[in-house]
This record gives sequence, C-alpha cells and structure tokens, in this order.
Amino acid sequence: MNRTMRQGLRLGRIGSVALWSAVLAGLGVGMTGQFPGGGRVRAQDEAPAFTPVPQLVSWRGSVEDEELLGENPPVVVTSAEEWSATWKAWQLPGDVPEVDFQRALVLIQTTRGGRINMLVRKDAKNDVSIAGFATRDLRPGFRYAIGVVLREGLATIGGKEIPAPPKPEKS
Repeated sequence: MNRTMRQGLRLGRIGSVALWSAVLAGLGVGMTGQFPGGGRVRAQDEAPAFTPVPQLVSWRGSVEDEELLGENPPVVVTSAEEWSATWKAWQLPGDVPEVDFQRALVLIQTTRGGRINMLVRKDAKNDVSIAGFATRDLRPGFRYAIGVVLREGLATIGGKEIPAPPKPEKS
C-alpha cells in the first residue's frame, strides 16, 4: 500500500473528500459536494466569467531598433493622431491602417522576447483586461501585438474609464 492510500484511509471518507476538494481547487477545478448528514462543501468560489473580446484586425511583428519603442509605449490608442504617430514612430511597414475611432479602439502589447500573443477579454461588468504572452528569450529590438476591438459593450479597461471617442470631423 502506498503512502497516499494510507493517508486516505487515516483521513476517512469526509477527510478524503475535503483533501481532494482542496487539491482540485488548487488546480482551478471547482467542485460542489454533499457530505453524509446534509453538510455541503464547496471547494472553490465561482471564478468570474470572462468573455473573449474579438479583435477585428490584428498585427504582429518585430522592430529591430529598440529605441523606437520609447519610454512609455501606448497600450490603448483612442485617436487617429496617436495611432498614426505610433505606427510611424515604430516605422511599421506600409501606410497607417484606417481605424474608425468612433466605433473602435486599438490595443497594443510589446515585449523584448522572441514572440508575443495578446489576449483581450472582459468580465461581467464589461471591464476589459489585456494580457500579452511573450517568450522569455530576450532579443534585440522589440516585438508587438496590435489589435482593433469595437468600443461597444466595453465599460472600462483595467478598471479605468475608456476615453470618449473623438468628435467626428465636419465635412
């Protein structure tokens, strides 16, 4: 008999259920159970539900000159002027892509690692979280992930108010 089995026998039925509930909770698995005698156990509170925020368009790439990144690269771009300035400052290929900032936002993540991916999601209160997942290998220059998302249905980003859309230009 191995050690785990001996411990399970010593803990008894209720202790084993509690132990496995704790193990599963540590792994991020929620479990609800009923103990003999009517008591209930809940291994993990319900985690907040997150919904992915689809990116309408996205770009990923690399810039050789790390100096072009600047001191504080933008994470959220809300105007055509800032978008154009960022695209040109980083010397990204081609013309600056058109974005309708009345309806959309540009989200950016950067790294010095070899690759980066960006995950955008929102919680039940429509608070957006942006996560950049990068490799740990440091390389010259920087890598970027840029995504365009619709403003509709988004209240805040990281708990901060999203700036109002720019006033439309009169024709």
